[in-house]
Amino acid sequence: MPGLREQFWSERGKAYLQCFLRTYLVGASMNPRGLMSVGLLYSMQPGLWIIHREPKAREQALKRYAKHFSSHPFWVPCLVGIFLSVEADIAGRRLPPEALEKIKNTTSYTLSAIGDSVFAGSLLIFWSLSTSCLLLLGHRALPLAVGVFFFLGLQTFRVYTFLGGIRRGFSFLSALRRWDLINWGRRIKFANAALLLCLWTLLFPRG
Repeated sequence: MPGLREQFWSERGKAYLQCFLRTYLVGASMNPRGLMSVGLLYSMQPGLWIIHREPKAREQALKRYAKHFSSHPFWVPCLVGIFLSVEADIAGRRLPPEALEKIKNTTSYTLSAIGDSVFAGSLLIFWSLSTSCLLLLGHRALPLAVGVFFFLGLQTFRVYTFLGGIRRGFSFLSALRRWDLINWGRRIKFANAALLLCLWTLLFPRG
């Protein structure tokens, strides 16, 4: 019996790893009808096959993710982790399937708005402006180091939120709320304004 349990968790761990890696491809099949629905279904499939053993249960689970879906790509690992946790509760009959339907779209759109504000509207602009200023100042290695730092930070964020979603399900959203990302986005926008002034000064020096 312990051997079967270890085999099950090992199999589940491999399936969840596949789910995480597939989140990098979620935008590869964007379509006007379902937007990211095909990519989400592709990301969820290995986990759904492990969680639900009966063919009928798998079919019903697939239908839950074949509908319209859209969110910021940086949040997709977190959402996939949360959905996998909820599916495990559904399979264990601790939650009804309707619980996922009621919260899925609201959560996806809320995180999408935060992602657009914090990542696309703040951090990405901060990276591009700081890199441009450093290059104009004659630096070469430092802008590369900044880019590597942000890239590794993004991967850490994706892994952390994916694991948090799997372990805590929808309750992980309470932890995300405490991060106060909206206000951090506003603070970074002020820093971007200062960087923009610096960039103008470098491009159009006095005299």
